[in-house]
Amino acid sequence: MGGDNLNVDVECPKCGGKVRVVDKLEKNKRAVYFLECPKCGGKGKLIRIGEIGTEILDFE
Repeated sequence: MGGDNLNVDVECPKCGGKVRVVDKLEKNKRAVYFLECPKCGGKGKLIRIGEIGTEILDFE
């Protein structure tokens, strides 16, 4: 995975801490980043759809 863009600039919606990427799935121009907040333990997904330039954040 070295060299992949695993840095996302997303704050945790629960506590405001910086989340980290645990895993990434990529297909065509779409990517799903699995996120985790080390501060509060929250988990979520960031879905990027490159064709239309959209990002969707789904956090638990």
